[in-house]
Amino acid sequence: MSRITQQRLVDGELITASDLNSRFGEFSQAGALNAFNLRDAAVDLPQLQTGWQATELASATIGKYNLLHTAPVVVASTAVAPGTAHPIEDGAGNPTPLSFGLAGASLTSGDILRVYWDLSVYATWSGAPWNAAGSIGAWSIPDGTPGGAGVASGLSCWVAWLQWNTTDPTLATGWVEVPGQSDFQDVFSGVYTGAALPDTAATTVIPMWVGRAYGADDGVISVPPITKRIGWRGVSGTWYYLPIAPVTVYGVRVVVQGIYHAFIAAGQNLLIVDPPQSGAGQTLEYTSGELRAIIHRQR
Repeated sequence: MSRITQQRLVDGELITASDLNSRFGEFSQAGALNAFNLRDAAVDLPQLQTGWQATELASATIGKYNLLHTAPVVVASTAVAPGTAHPIEDGAGNPTPLSFGLAGASLTSGDILRVYWDLSVYATWSGAPWNAAGSIGAWSIPDGTPGGAGVASGLSCWVAWLQWNTTDPTLATGWVEVPGQSDFQDVFSGVYTGAALPDTAATTVIPMWVGRAYGADDGVISVPPITKRIGWRGVSGTWYYLPIAPVTVYGVRVVVQGIYHAFIAAGQNLLIVDPPQSGAGQTLEYTSGELRAIIHRQR
């Protein structure tokens, strides 16, 4: 790099605007900064551009705050397909969405909407629903008896997904699935109701149970299979959206429904409702969590 040399100032020397302009004129060089001698990591962009980092930050507590899980919200499973999704509420029947206010949050080309959520859940059951007649989750393992021993497949689950509201600032009506997300009402092969995996961009699965079989000898087990409850745990979801056209979002929320099971029909990987496994005693309990949204600009 070339060196700029200037004579030092001395005591008593008169300083004028003309002198300063002349003295520092050599530092003004057109095109001196470029991709080879300055990278974006060297510049604190958020301080140079107003609203660059995040144009909208919002968060809300969802569900029912109950630290010890002594009185959770209880959601019954779907006994008849397709069923209705349950919006996460506070336990008194009041939905707990994330609101962007009556003015909403405006998205346009170049924006990114990022949504994060978490919830404390516990899937429960009574009896042995994995052995229910007609259930796609009813599996058996040879144990030397007719019909074999019923074992939980581990593929039964509740599903939670995101909806948004782009029409009603009060959030009373107008909730629909976010782009890329099915409402789990699609019908496959004229029989099965659920969603194809490519249409579950904002879905989180909540496993029902954990089962295992052991003590096998020549393909036949000698010890009855064991199915365990998973217990209370935290589940979470994430969804990103780049708008293809301007849209105003007034709120987002989490909904849940079950019981679903992995399946393949018409050459597609699916999650479909499994009514025989559902019914009395099969529930999802939940307490509280957080729902957060960030809107920022692409660089």
